[in-house]
Amino acid sequence: MNKNLKNIKFITRISVLAVSGFILMFFAFPLPFAPTFYEVDFSIIPSLIGAFAFGTFSGVLIELIKIILKLLFIPTSSFFIGEFSLFVLNVSCIVVASILYHRFKTHKGAIIALISGALTFILFSVLLNYYVLIPLYVSVLGFPLENIISLAKAINPNVTSLTTLIIYATLPFNIVKIVLNILIIKLIYKKISVFLKY
Repeated sequence: MNKNLKNIKFITRISVLAVSGFILMFFAFPLPFAPTFYEVDFSIIPSLIGAFAFGTFSGVLIELIKIILKLLFIPTSSFFIGEFSLFVLNVSCIVVASILYHRFKTHKGAIIALISGALTFILFSVLLNYYVLIPLYVSVLGFPLENIISLAKAINPNVTSLTTLIIYATLPFNIVKIVLNILIIKLIYKKISVFLKY
C-alpha cells in the first residue's frame, strides 16, 4: 500500500476514534450511590480500542484530541481540573492495558491487560482524588470540603470525612465505571478491529 495513503488512513482512523470519544462524553450519567459530581461515561472506549489497534502512543493521542475537542466546544466548568483528572485516569489505564496487550496479543493476554488497566485506573482514581483533585477543588475553586462531603453524605450517611468519601463514594464509583467500560471493550473490540486494519 502507498505510504501516503497508509498515513491518511491512519490519521482518519485516529480522528474518527477521537471524535467518537468526544461524542460519548455527552452521554455521561451519575450512579445512585455516588454524589452527582461523579458521572460514568464511556469516552475511554475509543481511546483503548485505538491503543490496542495502533499502539500506546495512538491511544494517548486519541485521548488528548478528545479532551482538546471537549475544551473547544464545551467550556470548562471546573477550571480544567475535571478535564485533567479524566485525561490522567484514562491514560493510566490506556498505557498499562495497551503495553500488556501488545506484549502478549492473545485472548488471555487481552483479559490480563484489561484487568491490569482497570486496577491501575482504580488505584489512580483513589490517589488522585485524595491527594490532588479534591484539594484542588477546595483551594482553586473555593468549594468548602464540608460542602463536598455533605453532597456525598446526603446519599450515603457513612461519608463524614475526606477519607470516608474516598472509601464509600470515589472507590466504588470508579470500580463500577471502569468495569462497565472494560466489559464493553471486551464485547466489541474483535468486531471493530476488523474495520481498523490498514
